[in-house]
Amino acid sequence: MAFFYFLVISFLGLISVRFFARKTLMMLRSRGYNQRFALIAGAGKLGQKILQNIEHYPEMGIQVIGFLTRHGEEVGKKIRDIPILGAYEDIDRILGERKIDIFFIALSINEYHYFEGLIKNIRGDLSEIKVVPGSYEFLGLRGGMDALGDLPIMSLQGSPLYGWDSVFKRSFDLMVGTLILIATFPILLGISLAIKLTSSGPIIYRQDRIGMDGHRFQMLKFRTMKVGAEKETGPVWAKENDHRRTKIGSFLRRTSLDELPQLFNVLKGEMSLVGPRPERPDFVKEFTNRIPLYMLRHKTKAGMTGWAQVNGWRGSTSLEKRIEHDLYYIQNWSIGFDLRILLMTLWRGFFSKSAY
Repeated sequence: MAFFYFLVISFLGLISVRFFARKTLMMLRSRGYNQRFALIAGAGKLGQKILQNIEHYPEMGIQVIGFLTRHGEEVGKKIRDIPILGAYEDIDRILGERKIDIFFIALSINEYHYFEGLIKNIRGDLSEIKVVPGSYEFLGLRGGMDALGDLPIMSLQGSPLYGWDSVFKRSFDLMVGTLILIATFPILLGISLAIKLTSSGPIIYRQDRIGMDGHRFQMLKFRTMKVGAEKETGPVWAKENDHRRTKIGSFLRRTSLDELPQLFNVLKGEMSLVGPRPERPDFVKEFTNRIPLYMLRHKTKAGMTGWAQVNGWRGSTSLEKRIEHDLYYIQNWSIGFDLRILLMTLWRGFFSKSAY
């Protein structure tokens, strides 16, 4: 028993010593002690991003002493009070004059022909070499560093949901979607009966939409428009006081109750409870030409509700704002985030002034 207590106390003691030692070192470095000196090759966006991050984390104990650039005429100028010490070909001279602990290489894509020369000169020095690839400038949705065996790979754009994440989200959709369907089943029956009694035509309206990875599927809605409403106008968004609506269509659209049949799309796996709202093919083509990042919202399943909708960006509101919110959702997805959006939908997402 005494041996067990000894192990526990030793383990906790070791953790405590390491914790306080690390905190002490961080405090000393933030006050200017135990500093390491860094030189950044590249005075463009990447180089300035490195400087910005270093200044944001003073506890790392890194002090940038200068930049290198390909333009000799820029020598002597300053970036955020840090001087440009020379051109890339001056690296030998600067290493001889200055103490450099860390050498950051942050060349843009069009400067990569300088890379080999810099590496050859710095390898004989004792400095650490850290490289930020120029392709980082094009880092997009859920990008980051991966590895294929011992080969490092930079992913510029990828799907936010893969592996266990996709399993968790699908399981969440099935369980919560089934519960919502059971709870709202009397409402579904009541709306179906009201539609049948007040207008001629089918109860359910099927409409082609674009979902995950650009796949087309038929989204289900309660019919809120007269039969053949778009024969003359073609695909258009509904407007305020739209004469094409049925007697109860306005109420169903304003309360979003017309969206409830999409629970069946969720259970089939064509949609998710939460995600970017799917658009019609004609609109997707138009929006893709207008907004370069528009298609990135199709990197996850379309949703019955979304981060844009609960923040008021739906209907005829700003398309750019909707894309911004959709991409934020994809970048920051979690089960907790999905649950938060569903609760916000119950609280304020059903009724909308812009839903016609």
